Amino acid sequence: MWLLVINGLAYLIYGTYTGHFIRRLLNIRPMAAYRNVKLEIKQLRIHGTGEYNLIQRVL
Repeated sequence: MWLLVINGLAYLIYGTYTGHFIRRLLNIRPMAAYRNVKLEIKQLRIHGTGEYNLIQRVL
């Protein structure tokens, strides 16, 4: 168990020190955000509100 904690802490320290988190996780470009919102709205229009997909019906 402690090995996993030490490994996680090492990952966080290394990622912070090298800038990995800033480059990979916090790198949000305005066009990418716009594209994601546009695709979500398109999916909402296709799928509609109040409708269930196959997995939701099974559960």
